[in-house]
Amino acid sequence: MNLWVHGTPEDLQAAIDKMGESYNDTPHEALKNVSPNDFYAGREDEVLDRRAKIRLETMARRYAYNMVRTPESQTNLGAENSQNR
Repeated sequence: MNLWVHGTPEDLQAAIDKMGESYNDTPHEALKNVSPNDFYAGREDEVLDRRAKIRLETMARRYAYNMVRTPESQTNLGAENSQNR
């Protein structure tokens, strides 16, 4: 736990406000990893849909990358890795 000394009550209040903003902008597992700000503003579905789209695009890129690699290049990589050990 961090211990901070605040010189004035206003400094303390500013630190509490900043912590509250940070907390509400951080995704929470109980909210399906959506931040409380997004959840209470009704943007949960939008955030989850955007993540699903990014996930599908990432998987398609990975698939395309791995399908381009030839069996010969994979065999050579295996030989190179065994020589480096």
